Amino acid sequence: SRFNDGAKTGDISADMVIDKGCTFSILGHSERREFYNETNSLVSEKLRICLEKNILPVICIGESLEDYNAGKTLEVLDMQLKEIFTSISTKKTVVIAYEPVWAIGSGKTPTVNEVNNIHQHIKDIVQSIAEIEAISVIYGGSVNCENAKSFFQQTNIDGALIGGASLNGKDFLDIYYQGSKVLINEQDFFDLTWAYLLKSKEDNIVHTEIFFDPQSHTDRGIKFDLVINGIHRALLKGEK
Repeated sequence: SRFNDGAKTGDISADMVIDKGCTFSILGHSERREFYNETNSLVSEKLRICLEKNILPVICIGESLEDYNAGKTLEVLDMQLKEIFTSISTKKTVVIAYEPVWAIGSGKTPTVNEVNNIHQHIKDIVQSIAEIEAISVIYGGSVNCENAKSFFQQTNIDGALIGGASLNGKDFLDIYYQGSKVLINEQDFFDLTWAYLLKSKEDNIVHTEIFFDPQSHTDRGIKFDLVINGIHRALLKGEK
């Protein structure tokens, strides 16, 4: 919600999600824009609340198929970025998810080079209109086991926002594994994985034996909820 508190029936405030252990929030998803009429101005208000409350914001932007075919992708993104980020100043990390509306759940994606260039453009625009010390730009829109690695290998793609593929535990773990090996050192990945799993066991989050074989990568003993909780840490560069 863009409101901190008060009688706002149906809204979920930042304090409410913090109470439940929330550490990040997706803002401006195309479905929120389409079905709930959320504007860039409203997304900007929610962004400020997230920064104030120490919630990692993941801001979604993207163009329609009509705009893409008309060659207006950058024009549309520039408008969204300027209306959301102008005058924002923070030393905290901000994540931007480039999600072409036409690619979400369709199985279609822009080319890897297109996405890489668009991500560089996004970073340049945001840095020119806002004072944000740490920006990560991730890609979302039909990311799957077959194409994930090609996206992660690009210089300007800092990770991925996984949608439909996250509903299948095996596929999601494969994407997690691919991204982690590309975005961080392989040994660091296994050290991080074990440290994360051991910490989870110490916190009594996991009550079963967990085994992960880095050589064969055939064991699926890692519980799905652990992968969900750890995905943004593994897929964003510099997060360990």
